[in-house]
Amino acid sequence: MGILDDAVNSVKNSLKWKAQGAINSGVEKGIGSVISRFKNKCPKCGKAVTEEGAKFCPNCSANLVLTCSNPNCQRISPIGTKFCPACGGKLKA
Repeated sequence: MGILDDAVNSVKNSLKWKAQGAINSGVEKGIGSVISRFKNKCPKCGKAVTEEGAKFCPNCSANLVLTCSNPNCQRISPIGTKFCPACGGKLKA
């Protein structure tokens, strides 16, 4: 391998790690980050939400996540997000 091949592989690996980090912080942690964002409290009723990954408040049934309306994306985003961070699509409860 030459110097150029080493540089290309280095860039590929860097992008791969950055993409994996974005996935981990977005999709895989999406629901969990909603709960931690509200400090384990429902944004509507203020009661504790203790179940990791909860999509609805167990006390008042408030929706804790939004889903992208784009059928090719359907990313889960926290309440308060106006547009999908992955594709720019509208979000629905």
